[in-house]
Amino acid sequence: MFFFLLAIVGLTLLGARYCGRGVNPDYMSIPSTTAVKGVFVLLVFLRHYKSYVALDSWLDRPFLVFDGKLGQLVVALFLFYSGYGLYESFQKKGQDYVRTIPKKRFFATLLHFDLAVLLYLAVQAVFFGKFYSLKHILLSMTSWTSVGNSNWFIFAILVMYLISWAALKLIPSQIGQLCAVTAFSGIYAVVFHHFYPDLWWWYDTILCYAAGMWYSFLKPHIERFLSGEIRFWVSFGVLLVVFRVLFYYRNSLPVYEALAVVFCLLGVLATMKVRVGNKVLYWLGGQVFTVYILQRLPMMLLEKWGLAAYPYAFFAVSLAATLLLAAGFDWCLKRFDRAVLKIPGKK
Repeated sequence: MFFFLLAIVGLTLLGARYCGRGVNPDYMSIPSTTAVKGVFVLLVFLRHYKSYVALDSWLDRPFLVFDGKLGQLVVALFLFYSGYGLYESFQKKGQDYVRTIPKKRFFATLLHFDLAVLLYLAVQAVFFGKFYSLKHILLSMTSWTSVGNSNWFIFAILVMYLISWAALKLIPSQIGQLCAVTAFSGIYAVVFHHFYPDLWWWYDTILCYAAGMWYSFLKPHIERFLSGEIRFWVSFGVLLVVFRVLFYYRNSLPVYEALAVVFCLLGVLATMKVRVGNKVLYWLGGQVFTVYILQRLPMMLLEKWGLAAYPYAFFAVSLAATLLLAAGFDWCLKRFDRAVLKIPGKK
């Protein structure tokens, strides 16, 4: 695992460039955020991979320590960038964009997810002889339950899309919109924590989505403030100190939510100075949904066929199979969008 982690570090540094004084002008552009997502989707892959194999070598220890410290922060920037991207689109297009959220954001994501669930149901039936009740299948289609697939992130992002749509449609004030999304995100976390305290990963980073929206709203002021070198590095240093303090008390839900937001801000500030990107990361970042949702399919099958006893071979084969599945599934989704949803290109 140590070598896999080093490979991700090397891939991240490939093509990276320090931008020097001032702020990298495209640090929040689609190519930049896509590349960052490409890094983190690989870390998510490693997170899931480790649950299928025994990692008991001394070479595995650095990764296990790193992964344990990173925890759910591995998904924080996905939520942050989602909130940021949605509010950026709203600020540019207004209510014309809001009207597209149910179809292009909510239903497109849900239908894409459901198509993946059908694949899992087929694999479970054919290769494992496992069948589910109609109730379980219907609930899995909403992302509430699972048929072997990952589901919590899809459920969370669908809820955030609905909250965003309602807030942007019903509240005229931008501050009111952002406060409403923040408040209802907090309610989501509190309610889940009350009824499902053991499912902490469902909600402990959810405020990162609202933080992304706030960042979109405040970005001109933030960039103006951070354009000075001293202010930038002092701000970065303060955030590091705050992160370290919050990390020490991270077992509290409010603290962990704040920790996740600070982690996102540190990531954003880092990309203000370092431009990350290469063809591999751009491709991976563009396949976040398909890589995330399909990676357990080859892992399940390889575990059944005994390859989990050989961690390195398991990693290589499962990664290659996941990337091939992701590319093929993405090709199908684009055509599904055009033919069924009447959405040209990617949503």
